[in-house]
Amino acid sequence: MDNVEVEVSFDAFLVAASKIPKSFRAPAGSRAEIPKDTELLADDEGILVNTPVMGTLVRTNELWKYNVSVDARKLVNLLQYVSSIGAKGNNIYISVNNRDFWIRLNKTRCLLNTVWRKPDKGSWVSSAAKTST
Repeated sequence: MDNVEVEVSFDAFLVAASKIPKSFRAPAGSRAEIPKDTELLADDEGILVNTPVMGTLVRTNELWKYNVSVDARKLVNLLQYVSSIGAKGNNIYISVNNRDFWIRLNKTRCLLNTVWRKPDKGSWVSSAAKTST
């Protein structure tokens, strides 16, 4: 793992991640496409779970410093599986390793590949350095 696992309420994380549309198709006649990924963004108070429909702040025990995106449906399916093995009402641990997103409940670890990963919050690469020519 890149850093220490972050403890989060399973129930709050499931509710936040489950706010996805039934279909990712845009209405007829529209040129827009609904995003198919959920972003897990760093925030000073926890994790901003930014689904295609809305964003929800989920509080953590430690600072989440990653900006990653995972497939929205796969994340919900994985969380439903974790729920079936007893996560309801408990805390889970989440972390990121390179391009992998990990969920741990007790000794069970589940992996979900990320769609993309931005530099971590507090990383040595500043936004000013990216824009300078």
